[in-house]
Amino acid sequence: MTYENCTLGSLLSVPEISRIAKDAIRNRDLSQEDLWNKTLKQLREEHIFSGNISQGIDRLYKAARTGDWYYSLYSGEECEEDKARKGISLVWFPSDDPKANERLFILLVPGGGFVNVWNLTEGWPIASEFNSYGYHAFILTYQVTGESKLLEKDLEDFARALRLIRKEAQHFHVRPDHYITCGFSAGGYLISLWNTEKGYPSFGLPKPRASFPVYPFISLKLDVSGDTPEMDTDFS
Repeated sequence: MTYENCTLGSLLSVPEISRIAKDAIRNRDLSQEDLWNKTLKQLREEHIFSGNISQGIDRLYKAARTGDWYYSLYSGEECEEDKARKGISLVWFPSDDPKANERLFILLVPGGGFVNVWNLTEGWPIASEFNSYGYHAFILTYQVTGESKLLEKDLEDFARALRLIRKEAQHFHVRPDHYITCGFSAGGYLISLWNTEKGYPSFGLPKPRASFPVYPFISLKLDVSGDTPEMDTDFS
């Protein structure tokens, strides 16, 4: 189904997706922006967003209708200890292809410059596309508050997501050690970091069979303006 003539606000206000709608672009209240009242067609024609948002929204609705699609990665108590953990989640998009159960699954990490997580353009539509090729996909919403040890927190989010998938592998119809990581921009940096000694080995988790960083952010030393980002990258 196409939603080209529907406003972004109406699509994100559907009650069934309320748990993830506020994190369509994490850390941005889209309801307070002009684009909230624009149709998807207008957003595309005005080059505000790229990607097949309509496809992603449609797939999200389909997942939400099953009632089994959204998984919080931290308990209520853990979120009370650290408010930045609230909303950190895994969204499950299983493929309809029966052969997907034997294929590697995809752990998808949207970008956002470590200040947002762009599920709207680099999460839901991309996961839907992977589904069409016969792959089960999971979308990770990770922490993006610019406080100390952010990358350590992101790797913990990553590890929790994989541990959940491994624990519920039978339910998710996946082989727990057979996975691919795909990340965009900052997400591309995170999946690359996951492949270092600071990632999967330190958490005692298996190495991904393949990794696809897409236009990844490759250095935290300097941003394009030449200024050091406000992020503590010390792992010591």
